[in-house]
Amino acid sequence: MISRTGGDGRGPKGDERAPEDPGEETVSAEQAPIPELPLLPQLLQGDEYGPVRLEDLDEDVRQGRVGPDARLYHPPLTGEAWVALSELPAFAEALDTPNARFVWHLRRPRLPWMSSLWTLGLVLLGVAFLQLGGLRREHGWAEVLWADLWATLPVGAGAWLADGLWWTPWTSQLLHADAFHLLWNVGMVAYCGFRVERGLGPGGYLVVALASILGGALLIGLLGESLVLGSSVLAFGLWGGQIGIGVRAWGVLPRRFRGRYGTSGFVFLFFAGLYASGFYSARISHLGHLGGLLGGLGAALVVPGESFAPRAAVSAWRRRNLGIAALVLTLGSLLGPGLGRLDRVAWGPWSTVEPDGSGLSLALPARLQDQELRIAGLPAWTLPGGSRAPVFAGLTSLRGSHLPTDEELTDWWSRRLGGTATPLPATPRGDGWRSLRWRLDDTVQLGSVEVVEHLRVRGRWVVRTGYILPELPELSLPGPREAVYRAVLETVEVGEPPDLADIRARHARNPRAPRLRLELAEALAFAGELGEADALLAELSEREDAWGARAVRLRLQLWADTPELAPEDGLAWLLVVISEAGLDELSVHRPALSWLLARSHCDEARAHERYLERLGLEAGAELRPATARFLAELDSPLYDCGPTGPTGP
Repeated sequence: MISRTGGDGRGPKGDERAPEDPGEETVSAEQAPIPELPLLPQLLQGDEYGPVRLEDLDEDVRQGRVGPDARLYHPPLTGEAWVALSELPAFAEALDTPNARFVWHLRRPRLPWMSSLWTLGLVLLGVAFLQLGGLRREHGWAEVLWADLWATLPVGAGAWLADGLWWTPWTSQLLHADAFHLLWNVGMVAYCGFRVERGLGPGGYLVVALASILGGALLIGLLGESLVLGSSVLAFGLWGGQIGIGVRAWGVLPRRFRGRYGTSGFVFLFFAGLYASGFYSARISHLGHLGGLLGGLGAALVVPGESFAPRAAVSAWRRRNLGIAALVLTLGSLLGPGLGRLDRVAWGPWSTVEPDGSGLSLALPARLQDQELRIAGLPAWTLPGGSRAPVFAGLTSLRGSHLPTDEELTDWWSRRLGGTATPLPATPRGDGWRSLRWRLDDTVQLGSVEVVEHLRVRGRWVVRTGYILPELPELSLPGPREAVYRAVLETVEVGEPPDLADIRARHARNPRAPRLRLELAEALAFAGELGEADALLAELSEREDAWGARAVRLRLQLWADTPELAPEDGLAWLLVVISEAGLDELSVHRPALSWLLARSHCDEARAHERYLERLGLEAGAELRPATARFLAELDSPLYDCGPTGPTGP
């Protein structure tokens, strides 16, 4: 501490004393002159002054404890005047050291123009967005614009990493849910931004702000499950910047500034309480807050802030910080779409799942496995934090129906999504698959999308796999969403359908039970395992009971549907069966005739027709109506013989 009076009691310039009379030879002890003491340098800082040592003064200047406005009286340096240290060449180098420049940058009030412009921009854009939200109830154009902004400006894994919306980390800070959300965040951004700019200068503030937003976006994209908006990520980042400045310059911070750049005092209690209160709200993005805090803290620890720069280099340091900020902005924009292509990094390890016990298996990234929803009645999954456009895979049954045509599927998707489907060229999925692609404009829930579907028939089951792609703005980068979905579909393996797996397990426990054997044969036929089903039915049809009769009818129907299924001795077996069947057993005669005609056993088919007609004549009026209609059809073109003719109903 510098005292208010000098160490020799003479005041700022000392007392003038008369020289000793050279003519006087003797003097008394009481009258002996006081020897002249060398005058210590005197320092005047504010309203305090006192003696100092030049070595100590130089160190105090370097550490910012003595500023450039302090005045020194030391005749060898200043003559007979009090001179400001900033005017003394001896202290020029000490005043230009980083610590000295930093402390006096804090002490001198300056307009924080960079943080003020940023805050003003948040206010204006935030108010404009809220006004747009109010207009959308009255104007259709406002509704469309408002929906487009909500769809393309928030940040999330799906939007940033998967769909290539590179601008979302930055634009997400401009949207707010309501006026309270906006005012709360803007207040924090204004205060913390002011402190960061005072500590690091405008360029340093810009680097910290962008690093904060990027840090929040990284944690949201790599770990988050939802879209995020609001400038609280920036606010927590600027708070982290304050702490970083305190950690970086704690040894030279004036005491009155330590609470503003440390982890104590009102600022810490305010932000810590705010962060803790967020745990009670599901709408708070804790990942965004944490990422912003870490990003701002890290940037403040290393950024070359202009406040540390020598006087002559301030402009050069500012230009360098603006260049660093531009680099952060560019790399941060490209980082999301790049990370999205690193499957293990962006979406987690892949593992195999079996949706709905369908007998299908496919590999899914970990971040899709908990995103299950349903589309078209099939299990579906979507990437987190973005459009609800999913990838889907499952089984549908053809029981009582038929395999839909391309036109029927086009109409089905139009009705399902509420738009008009337009067919597009599709990339083939592979052998045995049927591939289709459509574009649907202005669907009810998803907007304009493209739908890709691959179908594969397996007996009476249809394997349906595919995905939906959202329409993206033209400025977006090529995102990996479709590549991820294609990779998922490449892993699809068609196993046993659930009904077949269930009856096979029950049959294994009691393999001789005729009911279980027949049910297993039916499930095998339904799943397209026709060879195994026919072998089982051949054995079962030897029984002389109702189970044997049902096995015969099912086996003949399989032959009619798939004529090449019959074994070499199939004709002999069939002729015996139909010769023993009664006239009214149409479930035997119809498929038997169809098979005979399809395999060009024309003589046997005509002989059996004549046999049935003779039985009909013998029965006369006792014929059942269905049998009579069947006999009338025998001479119709439906029963023309040969591979080019119809094979019967």
